[in-house]
Amino acid sequence: SITFRTRCQINYKTKCPGFYPLLGIGTTSSFVAMGATYPFRLITCQMQAYTGPEKERLGPRCHALRIFQTEGLRGFYRGFLANSSKAVPSSGIAWATFNMTQSYWDQKWGTKKILLIVNCFRILSFILFDVLMFS
Repeated sequence: SITFRTRCQINYKTKCPGFYPLLGIGTTSSFVAMGATYPFRLITCQMQAYTGPEKERLGPRCHALRIFQTEGLRGFYRGFLANSSKAVPSSGIAWATFNMTQSYWDQKWGTKKILLIVNCFRILSFILFDVLMFS
């Protein structure tokens, strides 16, 4: 499998970016993804929080229409900054740390050994799962 680091080296014949550029890339991608999916998350939360009679329970389309009629498009992003301020930095840090760790492992042991170790852990986890579930 070709990683981000090896693609950088193949395409641009340079080293992969350092921790801070990777942090920026991870943070930006997380912010964009969260912005695209946040309205759906808001509607889901409102549907789960509904406490009225079951016969008056509204579907997702009715919730979306009610939000749009009362608050407009801004209503779909109510609370977005508060939620993104906790989730976006952690996603960026996790992505940058993963790429830096992967780069370190590739340099120290090589890609083939890492894939062998990962596959051994996968097989071991499947075996343990089967033993725990079916015993």
